[in-house]
Amino acid sequence: MVYSIYSCFDLSESNAFAIFFNVYNIIFAGIVIPILMITFIVLTIKNVKRLKNRVNSLIQTINELNNRLNLVNKKNYDYQLLFMVLVQ
Repeated sequence: MVYSIYSCFDLSESNAFAIFFNVYNIIFAGIVIPILMITFIVLTIKNVKRLKNRVNSLIQTINELNNRLNLVNKKNYDYQLLFMVLVQ
């Protein structure tokens, strides 16, 4: 009679451990791991979309600030040009 480190399972007379191990592999490798993979894929996609929206809003804010600065610079340039014309 052959015993493994699991003394409660007699591997030569019963296939209980083999059946348990196969069921465990089917449940764990066949169901749990794919569910976890799908879950993390969905979470990653949501996070990428959220970050893309944040970057787009940041770019839009930067563009608005640049437009405001350009208006101020144009006004300043116009005043300088007017001053030069008046001085001449």
